[in-house]
Amino acid sequence: ALAADDPANMRLDLGGGVRLVREYDDVRFTSSEDRRIPEFAYAAGRCPAVIEIPEIQAALTLRETKPGPMSRLSPDEARFDLDAVRFPLTVRNRRPGDRIALPGMNGRKKVKDLFIDEKIPPSQRERFVIVEDADGRILWVAGLRRSAHAEAGPLSARILHMHLHKHIHY
Repeated sequence: ALAADDPANMRLDLGGGVRLVREYDDVRFTSSEDRRIPEFAYAAGRCPAVIEIPEIQAALTLRETKPGPMSRLSPDEARFDLDAVRFPLTVRNRRPGDRIALPGMNGRKKVKDLFIDEKIPPSQRERFVIVEDADGRILWVAGLRRSAHAEAGPLSARILHMHLHKHIHY
């Protein structure tokens, strides 16, 4: 049942409260009780702001920076043209049907397909933070991809810097 030509992701209830889970190259035994991350959504009405996301033990900071030479960003950071961003922003996890307009691409791509392309295990997908503008456009799937909307460039007068901080608990 775990051969290489089987589906990349599967769940098999073994009885006695135990489940076998395969997600891409990871195979593990878990409790059959699903411990899903509940839906969350928080508003960011302005910049600067700090949005605590207790469901995933993280916080998103929004701050304005001055234009200038752009340093390299970590996957947990993104920059946007602040004057092109429509507030309030919604900071949330994924919803069915989410779509993002990626740079260099005509149309929009399903966020679900983005997760599949990047081989993000299904059990981790609810943990990803999505930042959406007041028009319902997804600006950023934090840690993964930013959208083509409100791209910061040499003509941007003000830069919105977003940083997702993941709290680590031992």
